[in-house]
Amino acid sequence: MDNGKRGRNTFQQSQSWRGQNISLNREPCPQGADLEWQRTAEHVLGSVLCAPGCFSVYRCNAIKDVLPTYATNVESSFDFLTKDMGEDRWLCTLLVQSGWRIEYCAASENTTHCPEDFDEFYKQRRRWIASTIANLMILIKEWGLIRKFNQRVSVFFVIYQAILLFSTLIGPATVILIVAGGLDYGWNVNPMTTIILQCLISIGFSLFCLYTSQDTQLKVAKVLTFLYAMVMTGVAVGMAVQVAKSFSKDEGYVDEHKNVSTTVRTTTRNPDGRNL
Repeated sequence: MDNGKRGRNTFQQSQSWRGQNISLNREPCPQGADLEWQRTAEHVLGSVLCAPGCFSVYRCNAIKDVLPTYATNVESSFDFLTKDMGEDRWLCTLLVQSGWRIEYCAASENTTHCPEDFDEFYKQRRRWIASTIANLMILIKEWGLIRKFNQRVSVFFVIYQAILLFSTLIGPATVILIVAGGLDYGWNVNPMTTIILQCLISIGFSLFCLYTSQDTQLKVAKVLTFLYAMVMTGVAVGMAVQVAKSFSKDEGYVDEHKNVSTTVRTTTRNPDGRNL
């Protein structure tokens, strides 16, 4: 695709959050971080890789280029992850492969519905995570070919996406280590015992996901969510105690405190700039 044919699609996303339950009220935190950090980084480094349909404006020429491929049937398990688990991300992957660039527009504003209960939220995240991993694997695997059609997909952009993919894959292990470390610092719980127990829980939950019905999976996920919420409360208290003890001894904790404060302020702001 030559330079004259390339166009720019506008990604519009700014949400108004309404609701009285925890599921609704927690949404601005991950969404705010996703919008103000990840989408902005992708926009600067290359191209946005996921523009949800309800927030997006596409050029007809861009859709025309990828529609034949987008409309193909699922023929393998990997196709199921890309085509059926996250249609909007799959469409954006095809657009980037065809030479188009998707932009993020922070000044735009729109509204949408978000998950209102745990079951809906769990199903949404399960689709999003699987689709994200599958599409990033395609981007990294076919980077050389994509580069011929889209100069925006630079080496730095691919490295950035590879780092994100790696961090996603090691996410469960990171959580296990954080929980083990927090319980060790705050409550003197043997970290090896905690790690082994969490690994067994992870394996058990994986087996539930493979061999049981969706209703059973949701019930087990609710129980584990409650248990981990209780554990993470203890972890937070334990780590806070450890930081308080070391705060006066090491000036580095002052910088860490500033970093945490910045993160909290950013993730507790609406995309339009208003505090929650």
